[in-house]
Amino acid sequence: LEESPDTQGAFPRLAQDELAALEAAGCRRPTEAGELLFREGEEGYDFFAILAGTVAVIADLGRPEERVVA
Repeated sequence: LEESPDTQGAFPRLAQDELAALEAAGCRRPTEAGELLFREGEEGYDFFAILAGTVAVIADLGRPEERVVA
């Protein structure tokens, strides 16, 4: 997948000092291909900083209308 443009500034690139502050307050863990980070409609979810790899934002997961939106 090609990286989607960040037209609204929702997904900024973080500087090393910002990543260090996040790591000091949280934990680092690997993810696996196909792992769901959160589902559409969930009321709460964790914060994720993706250090390497690709994340797909999928609408209507598991339904006939399923589509990649970013």
